[in-house]
Amino acid sequence: MEGTRSTLCNPVANNQNAFGFLHEVDRALHDFLQWQNQFYRALVSESTANPADLAEDAHARCAFGRWAATLPDDMRVKDAGLQDMLSAHEGMHAAARHLLVTRRNSQPVAAPAFDNFVGLAQDFKLTLLKYQRRIISEVCTLDPLTGAGNRYAMDLRLTEEWERARRSGLPCSLCLLDIDHFKHVNDAYGHAVGDVVLRTISRFLKGDGRIYDDIFRYGGEEFLICMPDTALDEAVQVFDRLRMGLAALSIPLEQGDPLRMTASFGVALLLPDEPIEQSLERVDHALLCAKNGGRNRVCVWDMDYTS
Repeated sequence: MEGTRSTLCNPVANNQNAFGFLHEVDRALHDFLQWQNQFYRALVSESTANPADLAEDAHARCAFGRWAATLPDDMRVKDAGLQDMLSAHEGMHAAARHLLVTRRNSQPVAAPAFDNFVGLAQDFKLTLLKYQRRIISEVCTLDPLTGAGNRYAMDLRLTEEWERARRSGLPCSLCLLDIDHFKHVNDAYGHAVGDVVLRTISRFLKGDGRIYDDIFRYGGEEFLICMPDTALDEAVQVFDRLRMGLAALSIPLEQGDPLRMTASFGVALLLPDEPIEQSLERVDHALLCAKNGGRNRVCVWDMDYTS
């Protein structure tokens, strides 16, 4: 598995990183297939084995191992799929080394030892393919600019929560937020700066929001947040905190003074006794109320709610 690749970021950080990581995983699969062909050639012919494959740490010397060493430590600790892949890779190399040492010592390769290697190599390939499919899934459900979920992911998630609310009766709050005066940013600074604002606010929402809430780019400068098991009172407290935090956020620019932005928040419940589209209409009406009320505020669509 020869070749080198660049250091990567966590693939779930944003869609651009996910695309780059997917390319890396594709390359890893290509490297493995090349390495496997070279290994079989060395095992059954008179060609010399790669010295790296005879080392005790052969799994760390191949291209895949060197690439894996560049991944962030927290990613290797928290990503179970990656752990499975690394473990399978190390086991495969240990079995390969055993076969090569046997061959080097002019001893016959036992069928069980060969079958063991074939099984481990197949396990590694399958975990690699499974990991590849997972990254593809992430790419397909992320907004490429902000790294938030896209509309497809939003539809899936809202359907899950709507069905769960029907079964359990637990509340689920929705929030639609709109960045105030975003058109002015594009007009005054250009769309590149507008993109910086969108990415920065998306990171802020994910970083300062609750870890079990889901954030989606609804369209343009609008984001939708889904809050499972959360009543309106609690949701309003969370969003008012986010509103104040966003207003205090400084967005640095390459040139000129940092930007400060605000946002308007509309909140409503995802009701299990009506279509999801009606809940989205209500949260949109609540957002319109916040914008008409002067912006930079949280408004709730609920006849029984008092604030």
